[in-house]
Amino acid sequence: MKRIFLIAAFFLTFTAGSHGQAGRLTASGLPSLQHHVRPGETIFSISKKYAIEQNDLLAANPQLAAGLKAGADLIIPVSGGIGGSLSVQGRMVSNQEPLSGKQERMPAFEEYKVKRDDSIYFIARRFGIEVEDILKYNPEVRNGLEKRQILRIPDKDDLAAIKAEAGKKEAESAKALQNRKESRPSEFSDEFFIYVIPTGETFWNLEKKYQMTRRELEALNPELKAGLKTGTEIRIPLEKVPDIQVTPVEAQNFERHTVLKGETLYTLSKRFGVRVNELKRVNPVLNYRGLVAGESILVPKIQAEAVRVQEPVREVQEAVQPDYSVQIRHDDAVQQCRPDRQAALQTYQVGLFLPLYLPANDTVNRVRVSLDEMMRDSLLMERLGSISNLPVDSFRTREQPVVYPRSENFLHFYEGFLLAADSLRRAGMHVQIRVFDTNQKRYVVDSLVNSGSLRDLDLIIGPTFPELQKSISDFALRNRIPLVSPLSSSGDFEEKNPWFFKVNPTKPYLIEKTADYIVDEYFDKNVIVLRMGEYSHLPEAQLIKMIREKLLLSGYRDRLNHVLFHEYRLSSGGAEGLKKLLSKDRENVFIIPSETEAQISVAVTTLNAMAEEFPVTLIGLSNYQRYRSVQTEYFHRIKLSYLTPYFVDYKSPFVNQFIRKFRHNYAGEPNQYGFQGYDVAFYFMSALFQYGKDFTDCLPMLKVSLTQSDLAFDKVSREGGYMNRGLFIIQYEPGYDIVMKGLIGIPPHVTAEN
Repeated sequence: MKRIFLIAAFFLTFTAGSHGQAGRLTASGLPSLQHHVRPGETIFSISKKYAIEQNDLLAANPQLAAGLKAGADLIIPVSGGIGGSLSVQGRMVSNQEPLSGKQERMPAFEEYKVKRDDSIYFIARRFGIEVEDILKYNPEVRNGLEKRQILRIPDKDDLAAIKAEAGKKEAESAKALQNRKESRPSEFSDEFFIYVIPTGETFWNLEKKYQMTRRELEALNPELKAGLKTGTEIRIPLEKVPDIQVTPVEAQNFERHTVLKGETLYTLSKRFGVRVNELKRVNPVLNYRGLVAGESILVPKIQAEAVRVQEPVREVQEAVQPDYSVQIRHDDAVQQCRPDRQAALQTYQVGLFLPLYLPANDTVNRVRVSLDEMMRDSLLMERLGSISNLPVDSFRTREQPVVYPRSENFLHFYEGFLLAADSLRRAGMHVQIRVFDTNQKRYVVDSLVNSGSLRDLDLIIGPTFPELQKSISDFALRNRIPLVSPLSSSGDFEEKNPWFFKVNPTKPYLIEKTADYIVDEYFDKNVIVLRMGEYSHLPEAQLIKMIREKLLLSGYRDRLNHVLFHEYRLSSGGAEGLKKLLSKDRENVFIIPSETEAQISVAVTTLNAMAEEFPVTLIGLSNYQRYRSVQTEYFHRIKLSYLTPYFVDYKSPFVNQFIRKFRHNYAGEPNQYGFQGYDVAFYFMSALFQYGKDFTDCLPMLKVSLTQSDLAFDKVSREGGYMNRGLFIIQYEPGYDIVMKGLIGIPPHVTAEN
């Protein structure tokens, strides 16, 4: 038997070219390659060559900030060192492989030439090894075998010995890790607790959260002077955590749990079957710090068994939903936020700016009258006296008016708005609504601002598009008038205007909270990034980066020493290669970093086929439901979940009451804009009615019923305004129901009573 013996310090297979050398480690202890820069190469071409992100390349080589120079040697970090399996030029790097600088003994190899009818399974059986052993040392065969292809077959006995050694080392490493954990200082001391900097953290958020200045934070943690780096552990004084008192609305739906030493939110989540996010929501202090041994926390009880209801077409389940709501009171609750009787007696002026396109609506409802028609009108001819007196252009109004298409949705918004105003008037509010048709023209808004006719407004809602908001935002800032952007997530006026309110959250915020949701909900599942193409230029690239880092920093990984996290390129390995990553006994959670409908359609179709054999869940964005090329039933089969600020619960009595009012008043059905018009108007005019014009600080105490939103505004920066952070978790279920599974960013109701 001809044998080839290979020894390497740390064996990784890359198709990187002769100038890529393996065996080095990055500063974080992860494996890397060394790349010698050739003339003509760019940062983009190098990152693409090694299938890594440009940001990762820059992080590993700070000198690149001064530019790329031919002849320089670069460190190429290995993707996937965080955990899981990432595809790097055809090689799958598993989180369970040792990522260290120690030498890894290699088995002896035998060459085997592939025959016409060979299969990987047949070859593995012939040599007494596993299919994965062949794939490990011959990664190129994941795309299929080729006749006369030369494979490296590891010696069976050597392989068994190496696996035994690896198992022994893994056990020793786990024991050493546990010893280090037990010997290191506690996460909490009498005065401080440890806070781990997450991806996207800002000094403003830390200052606001813990009521500390940047100078105070840096004095306690000198490493912060170099900036905020993900994963850095800093000390926060325990006295900076607010004293939050929690009262369950329905006490029988909760149980009290005394935290034991070593318990984490992740272990409690698994033990009680409750989402991490829900534990934080009903115990708000956990949004500021981790668990403290000996403290008592609220744990929602598992909901009652579902009641099965037989319908003529199919069997459905209606869950009995317990009341998991609580009321909280901060020790520093705003005392002036009590209903103001004087405010309730005032008359408020509210300005509504919408693109109603009234001139265009007049035009589409005109019907031209021909000369023949006029001549047949005896009364008209008698009045005019002569054909020569007939008008050249004559029009009549349609008997059945039509709506100019571009104004349709905004008319729905206006109609919902009027229903909210009517409800508040019935409750005793004195309010005058002044409606301005912007006609989607900037000069219309600018002329209204310059006219001085808006100075007596107490609340401005709109314009709906950011390109029309500049002059009116400046005007609202000068005159301290609350200004609401009711629809668009674009624009950044909230960054500098403390009177600006953005109702629709930005995409970066949605991505951040989606990453939080995936890690909190699926920390112990098989998470797979399904690559459909290059995505480093997309916002979804930040989502993948956040998930990696949050999994690395999670308490769950800290305890189990591994996380199943993979990145797979579908075009390289195909559906059969993907199957090898899937688990039949744990959920396979997919993220597709793409904005292209065609790519999403192909990926969803593939996952739909996988769902016949494996448990599959797809975490997406709310725009997926607008893709017409994807069959809706596929979303149900793969349990599509996403976060959105809007959800209409058609089983809600309040929603149905609103729909009946809308039908009665307008003889039609409300669309999403109709619901939004009601919610925005009722929320902000209720704030005026209860607290007066200076209602900003009182919004956490405002609790009103809305049709499709649960608004929760938070300040975006020290000098800036507010953005809604309230999101719903939506899931498509196999029974063809679309359900709301939970809330994110929506705190429990805050009271200011002593």
